[in-house]
Amino acid sequence: MLRVVAVAPEVPGWEFYATRQPKQWDYRVELEGEGGTVNLNASNWQFVLLRYPDGFREVLLIAPELPPLSEDQRRQTAAIVLEKILGEEALMEKVDEFQLVYHLEPRFAAKQRSISELNGAVA
Repeated sequence: MLRVVAVAPEVPGWEFYATRQPKQWDYRVELEGEGGTVNLNASNWQFVLLRYPDGFREVLLIAPELPPLSEDQRRQTAAIVLEKILGEEALMEKVDEFQLVYHLEPRFAAKQRSISELNGAVA
């Protein structure tokens, strides 16, 4: 992949990367589904980063006001949000699993943090 970037033409004002980079964004996601477009605001979401003894890392995204979504839609939404916050490379290298949930299990409540802190927590 890096070879492709290395031979990319020079275009004024453009930068080429091998992976999608983290974004400065407003935490809004537009999701297309069978029922039409769903607009989500992730700015008030929370997360929990779980680190297991074997090095496995799991991110739980908590969205209590999330409209009803299918499991596939929740997975797609979580992937979009994580990729925008972390960038594609960090998501692939530093997160082994992720879930978007409506409610958090009580045993994880003390670890819950604002989604705006996610990039620093995963780094």
